[in-house]
Amino acid sequence: MQLAALPDVLKATCSPPHAGCCVELATSIYACSNVQVAGETLQPPRPLPWYSNKLAWHMSFSRGQLRKLPILAEIHELLKRENEAGSITRQEAVSMVPPLFLSVEPHHRVRQQ
Repeated sequence: MQLAALPDVLKATCSPPHAGCCVELATSIYACSNVQVAGETLQPPRPLPWYSNKLAWHMSFSRGQLRKLPILAEIHELLKRENEAGSITRQEAVSMVPPLFLSVEPHHRVRQQ
């Protein structure tokens, strides 16, 4: 049995007002809303309702699809550039949940054990 990959989430790495890049990037990907993959239409990115200020957007396609499908090649290149520039990070939404419950504040130190 093969497990399906979890879809990516785009997350802005900076705070508003400088985080407009994430919103611009996600809305530019709306052009893929009519893309068909294996007979299914890909859904356009949408903001995660539980993440503040529309700084995280859920994508309906997996990293594997993004890398392999020629129709998504331009989007893939754009995401790579923005990721390398540090404007966004790509991760699974489930990885974004724990910090929301930790209530980390600017004066706290978080260390890895």
